[in-house]
Amino acid sequence: MKYIFRLCNLVILGVILQGLYFLLLVYTLANLSPLMYFIMSAFGIFCVFFIISGRDTAVYRLSWSVAILLFPAVMGMVYIFCIRRKTRRKITQSRSAEDCAPYPENVNNERLARYIEKTTGTPPATYTDAEYFPVGEDFQRRFLEELNSARKYIFIEFFLIEQGKMWSEILEVLTRKLGEGVKIRVMYDGFATLYTLPRRYYKTLRKMGIECQVFNPVRRLLSFRVNTRNHRKIAVIDGTTAFCGGLNFADNYINAKPKVNTGHWKDSAVMVKGQAAWDFTLSFLAMWEFVTRESCRGGFPRPTENETYTTVGRGSPTLRNVASVWHDLPLDNESVSEQIFLNFITRANDYVYIITPYLSPSEEIMSALGAAAKAGTDVRILLPFIPDKIIPNAIAKSNYLPLLEAGVRLFEYPPGFIHSKNIVADDERAAVSTVNFDYRSLYMHHECGICFYGEKIIADIKRDFTQTQSVSHEITLEAHMKTGIFTRGARRVCRIFAPLV
Repeated sequence: MKYIFRLCNLVILGVILQGLYFLLLVYTLANLSPLMYFIMSAFGIFCVFFIISGRDTAVYRLSWSVAILLFPAVMGMVYIFCIRRKTRRKITQSRSAEDCAPYPENVNNERLARYIEKTTGTPPATYTDAEYFPVGEDFQRRFLEELNSARKYIFIEFFLIEQGKMWSEILEVLTRKLGEGVKIRVMYDGFATLYTLPRRYYKTLRKMGIECQVFNPVRRLLSFRVNTRNHRKIAVIDGTTAFCGGLNFADNYINAKPKVNTGHWKDSAVMVKGQAAWDFTLSFLAMWEFVTRESCRGGFPRPTENETYTTVGRGSPTLRNVASVWHDLPLDNESVSEQIFLNFITRANDYVYIITPYLSPSEEIMSALGAAAKAGTDVRILLPFIPDKIIPNAIAKSNYLPLLEAGVRLFEYPPGFIHSKNIVADDERAAVSTVNFDYRSLYMHHECGICFYGEKIIADIKRDFTQTQSVSHEITLEAHMKTGIFTRGARRVCRIFAPLV
């Protein structure tokens, strides 16, 4: 009973009831008279024409068109209610031209770096040290070490935070650092943490002395604003060290949760030091300003040269490698992440390896993957064997057939669930990001990531892929065709509505 009456459940119940009432009202009006039905049907057809003439992706327009043509009176009104509104406020970050690192000499990498700078305002950056973490346990150990070394400030912006072992260890360090005068800011997504944090948890953190903001908190009234979420994962220490990757702050990401149905949870992240870390700092501050609508960058000056290039571990102050940090905004008619992935795929000569938890990419990416494989590029995709969500998994498997027929090699990870989001090509470039290969990440969410060009970190990322592949099993075309016809049919139906899931 306590679970049933939790406020977050009551909020969800209230939203569902409002939605049902809304649909019932529309349905009733549509059936009051033939004239009203004609008006509502005509309205639905008008919505379809409006959708088809829009600038959204073809699969998005198809999904909504099918839904409205099936139920014109109801779905037409639903579409108007949740129509995607373009972002009016921009998230901007910038640094002076003299801070721009030299462009990579490789032509493909140079074009990629220039594209990222043109679309996000972030030129290439140097980094003195980079460390890749193939599993969450490695990330947690190093992250706590870096937190303990903080002297000025700590910024944390994560999609999901869950109370448990992982967050408790982090919060313990944050509390101690508050006593040392370190300034701490935390931001998390309101929808993602609906069941993982107590109600108004941000007030608890604020009472401790931590500045906290909630991105797009869930309201009691029916609203589709939750459809756009902050899926980014950024942690910054003193502007000189930054972390990014697929990880969230929850026990399953470090395999510390006793009861999970997804087996071993594999996720990855990367740490960078130097100018690239400052770019992540600017990205965090830009998002903070976006949420609070207040300027906040004046209190956090750029680290000095000595501070920026102080390294610990494998790096050297004289070794300044080049990378590009990017952020991706939803609903601004520029899918930065999609274009980055297309660059990796279409410009790969020898190979392109992808590891992702979900496989529901755009038609452009699907075509690029198939064309690259047919042209002789070694295209491989690593996916989870044990899914965390049924429908997205069905949608992913519905994409297997065209990829296998084109020559793309698909692998599933039997030990459990993969949540990593990496891509590496030709030993020349690699990306670690928060971006899934699905519609939501590519078009609906705030995302971020970092591209590395031709250095040792790329070998680490590739090695993780090959080692994971060695314990995975390959999906062959023959084995896939043995799937029952009804199962394949159900997956294809789910695929139609992939952008709406």
